[in-house]
Amino acid sequence: SKELDKIRKMRNEADYNKSTSKSMKKMIIKSNRGSTIKGCDFIVSLPKERKNTEIKLLQITDMQFIDSAQIRFQGRLRPDEIEAWKKENFNAQGGDHIRSLIAQTNPDLIFITGDIVYGQFDDCGSTFDWFCSFMDSFKIPWAPIYGNHDNESKKGVKWQNERFENSEYCLFRKGDVTGNGNYVVGVSVGDELVRTLYMVDSNGCYNTDDANVMRDVGIFPDQLEFFKRRTNEILKATGKDV
Repeated sequence: SKELDKIRKMRNEADYNKSTSKSMKKMIIKSNRGSTIKGCDFIVSLPKERKNTEIKLLQITDMQFIDSAQIRFQGRLRPDEIEAWKKENFNAQGGDHIRSLIAQTNPDLIFITGDIVYGQFDDCGSTFDWFCSFMDSFKIPWAPIYGNHDNESKKGVKWQNERFENSEYCLFRKGDVTGNGNYVVGVSVGDELVRTLYMVDSNGCYNTDDANVMRDVGIFPDQLEFFKRRTNEILKATGKDV
């Protein structure tokens, strides 16, 4: 019932608000703003009192938010889809689910593995912009990579990269190899590195004419070398495989 849904939402929001003070104990270290472990672009640093087994990583993927007001081609969406995917329904179509999931899990780090938006329905970038602000509102570090639909937006991948990089809690680096979004996030407990996430662009967004997007799908040789190089740097810095 609507009343039950309302109660559940209130409970989840209350749980989230209670958990926020705990999550704020995290410290984010970015390699271009301070010292970090060699091989990592970012470190999510947790208090030394935390145990490795208590670390929570939350993966979110393939939301594919659509703004039906930005439809490119007549007939691309059915009338019921146009109604469902109005911008004012973003929370009902995904935002409330993400909010509830975060409240239930209280993660230390959220990583998002592509297709945040269906780019051909976000040519002005407003949905992408909304999502970045939405994720920042949780005040929890979040690390995204692109799927094969995000970069379809005519706003362009350069703008999308900059929007990620300028988001307060977003951990993102374009990288200097093929693709957009090749970087490493470490999680440390005290001074010890205990987790590493290798965020790698798998490319393959073919429905675009953006010269900065690799349309061929796959992981390319320079990306593999990036992975090997960073792995060796971390091994040398920490003395162990992480």
